[in-house]
Amino acid sequence: MPDNRALFFSSVPSGLPVVGKDLTLESVPYPEEVSENGIIVKNVYASLDPYMRGRMRAPEVKSYATPFELHKPIFNRQIAQVTKSNNANFKEGDLVIGMLPFQEYVALNGDQVAELQPLQNPLGLEDIRDFLGALGMPGLTAYSSLYEIGKPKKGDTIFVSAASGAVGQLVGQLAKHEGLKVIGSVGSDEKLEFILKDLGFDAGFNYKKESPAQALQRLAPEGLDIYYDNVGGDHLEASLDAMKDYGRVILCGLIAVYNQKPEEIYPLGNYGQILWKRLTVRGFLVGDKGMGDKYDDEHQKRVSKWIQEGIFKAVNWEVEGIEQAADGFTSTSSLTTDNSRLLDVAYSACRPDPLHSSNSPATMAAFIRPSSGAMMGTIMRVPAVYSAKSAPLALTLVRQAQVTQFHSSAKREILTPLPQVVKGTMNDAAPVPHTSPSHGSYHWTFERLIAAGLVPLTIAPFVGGSLNPVMDSILAAGLVLHSHIGFQYVFASTLEL
Repeated sequence: MPDNRALFFSSVPSGLPVVGKDLTLESVPYPEEVSENGIIVKNVYASLDPYMRGRMRAPEVKSYATPFELHKPIFNRQIAQVTKSNNANFKEGDLVIGMLPFQEYVALNGDQVAELQPLQNPLGLEDIRDFLGALGMPGLTAYSSLYEIGKPKKGDTIFVSAASGAVGQLVGQLAKHEGLKVIGSVGSDEKLEFILKDLGFDAGFNYKKESPAQALQRLAPEGLDIYYDNVGGDHLEASLDAMKDYGRVILCGLIAVYNQKPEEIYPLGNYGQILWKRLTVRGFLVGDKGMGDKYDDEHQKRVSKWIQEGIFKAVNWEVEGIEQAADGFTSTSSLTTDNSRLLDVAYSACRPDPLHSSNSPATMAAFIRPSSGAMMGTIMRVPAVYSAKSAPLALTLVRQAQVTQFHSSAKREILTPLPQVVKGTMNDAAPVPHTSPSHGSYHWTFERLIAAGLVPLTIAPFVGGSLNPVMDSILAAGLVLHSHIGFQYVFASTLEL
């Protein structure tokens, strides 16, 4: 019987939630019986969003979202796979999306099932995580608020705080698409490079090295037409000073103050600018009438098409395994990490079933790697590590964490420039054992090839594009040298040696 663990709201935090005290990982009974019209699901991906911090409060404290119930699992929007079904609308293996507890396996009755939706993927997008990010609540938040409140016009200048986050990265790309000058703030040099080189922002700064006030004077001497606020605090203060007359301020989040006591909240001293400059300052909730409901269809159609065409990049920052959920959540709700994150609830060496959505197989690849350009085809998750031990020159490279999605037919180079350190994930159609982190190469032994049925996707990195001869030789030799059984067979025809 599989383990079944859940992340519980155990006590109301004072400040930043404490892992093991306010948020605890506990074992719960594994659901075996399916109720009438019910289903059992295995949670696959969960969205970790900063707004969830506001739900960790005492029930008597009023807010726009209901509080989490003490001593119960926290919940948020998730993608899950049906493992058992007594419901005519869902069969085993279907992917569903909706509000679910942070728990590995969940039994749902008929009423609860009615709140779920099948995961619709009409364009066959490869990374289903996008439906919790750019095509999920964060994406709709970004899209609806930018157009409804920001009213972007070609030639405007917009400043986006927390620009590398799930909301910020889409706001920036939408603004660029509309012809705006886009400036972003982030919390690290790696994220700064990401928004400039990968997302196409015109300018940006690391707020840990340069204050927002100084940066905006340098980067936007002409002033701001729009400020998209995910942070509050000194970012909001600096932006009010930098706004042009009749500018628009979109208040989406206040991550700088979520964990602060009232007496610790940044004292905004220039709110008079709102009057003197005749600014429009508006807070909103994506669930407000005339916000998400007004733009939902348009958002899905346009953004999914842009992702499919490669015009937009949807980058998902991932936390692997439910045992990491509490740490992932606390970093999400802290200004030190200005991103929403996705929790890979079902992360393990083997997933028992290939994931598929309603209209097409879900094939996806996610890499945390030093530079863009990696590509691996996928179906079932398995870690792959290229170790620095066999690549001394990798120590000279700038190391940065970036998640990118690719398709096995993209014919992009793998691991360029060589050598470097890569830690990533791929999928495969059959259960595959753990790789060995102690080996200094791609540790794809023939046990793994055989376990996967020798399917072409197992060696999709080779099919996806021609490597340089040196890399081809290294990978081919690694396959042979790491074989621990007598059967040694290589699909050499796919390699240009």
